[in-house]
Amino acid sequence: MPGSRIVVLVPDVATRDAVRALASSHPVEGLHASVIVTHDELDVAVRDTRRSLFQGPLAVLAHNDAGALRALAAGADEAFSLLDLKLDGRGWRRLIERAELKHEMRQEAAQRLASLSELEKLCALGRLVSGVADELTGPLQSAQVALEVLKRELALHGTQAPQRAQEVLAEVGETCQAIAQVARDLGLRELGQPDAEERPEFVDLRDTLDGILRLFARGAAKHTHIERDYAEDLPEVMAPRGRVAQALVSLVSNALANLRGASVQRLRIQLRADDAVVTVTVTDNGQARPALSLDHYFEPGASAAHAAGGLELVAARGVMRALGGDLLVESLRGSGATFVAWLPRPKQHELRPSGTVRKPDAVDRERKRSVLVLEPDRRVLGALSHLLRERYEILLAQTGQEARGLLADGARPDAIVSACDEGDSRQFVEWLLIAHPELTRRLLITSDLEAADDALLGLPWLEKPLEPAALMRAIEARFVAPLRKTGASSPRLPRVAKGG
Repeated sequence: MPGSRIVVLVPDVATRDAVRALASSHPVEGLHASVIVTHDELDVAVRDTRRSLFQGPLAVLAHNDAGALRALAAGADEAFSLLDLKLDGRGWRRLIERAELKHEMRQEAAQRLASLSELEKLCALGRLVSGVADELTGPLQSAQVALEVLKRELALHGTQAPQRAQEVLAEVGETCQAIAQVARDLGLRELGQPDAEERPEFVDLRDTLDGILRLFARGAAKHTHIERDYAEDLPEVMAPRGRVAQALVSLVSNALANLRGASVQRLRIQLRADDAVVTVTVTDNGQARPALSLDHYFEPGASAAHAAGGLELVAARGVMRALGGDLLVESLRGSGATFVAWLPRPKQHELRPSGTVRKPDAVDRERKRSVLVLEPDRRVLGALSHLLRERYEILLAQTGQEARGLLADGARPDAIVSACDEGDSRQFVEWLLIAHPELTRRLLITSDLEAADDALLGLPWLEKPLEPAALMRAIEARFVAPLRKTGASSPRLPRVAKGG
């Protein structure tokens, strides 16, 4: 080992002199041997040597086997009893080679242990964020449905509704959608994978960023200077609005978090476009970043190790790539950083058409269709009731037993929207598949990816937290529209006493 050093601990002066003589007469090229006499017990001397930060090869010569074993247990790479090792050239070579080999093995084992420790931390972090996502699902779903109800109430008032109230409601709705998407990404799917229910639409990045900045303004420090540099004639992008908002929220949140502690806080957001892409550049002058390679910055293990990056940026990059773009870190200076996100510019045939936009089909108000909703979360159930009752006759059940009771009383709803989480609601779905297979075509499951196992393959389902628009589209397109086309009538709902 060129340029290396080995320490040999010996119990007395005579042994030291003999070993030094061997080292002199049988030198190993590039190896310096330090032979030290210790008056302490050899295991104590080994621990003291390691505490002195010497992590190279460490060999021990002891008077007997017991001393050699104690030295090995204390951290020596190799130890021999003087009764077993002959102090000659061959014995010296044997001591050196075995100590160096075991030293290399010890280093490799330490690296593997460090990797396992890091993996264990990441697994714990994964369990944590998954639990957080589960806890967020119910309240977020309730809030999203409530916001949809408020939007409809404002729409009924027409011009009487304050314009500012409508703007704020839209901003809060987009933010809830972005947070819900983060909850899905952290707990329910691979980061950044798109939802099949999400439909691309024209998104103005200027309006989206302005709305995000307004929502973050209250939490930002008073001396935070935000600079907007938006190019003129910036085209809209074609992408799911919630996914774009999710990625931009992560970028702005990361930048503002990095600004904490800086005496002068500056955040600059730049929007540019060329013939191929539309780019968003976010630059902050925050605290010093860890010395990470730009190529490795978005690796989950690296980003999870520092608060300024974190899994939110990993998720944001996954979102941008799923939408055909990317998220790059342009620089990690001593203070602050620059992140660049880009999305493809819509092609000519994708540009927003001129003229009027086709209105959605009118609601069939002559005959309301019926929907049975099973949802264990009381808040979500109440919100779904407010959302659906304007368009449908609804039956509500908080437990599978209540839902079975409604069907036993003769209810035959046009659609059954049932949670399928672990426990009572899942038992109801399994019971329905066996006891009433004719109702399977009316079943829409609401659950997470973990519940979508082989037993449920082929059944339509929506991922939680539910997006109100996706739920309404699914009920209308899959259940109500086919009935309207065939002219089928809805079965008369039974009169249900209060309490189910």
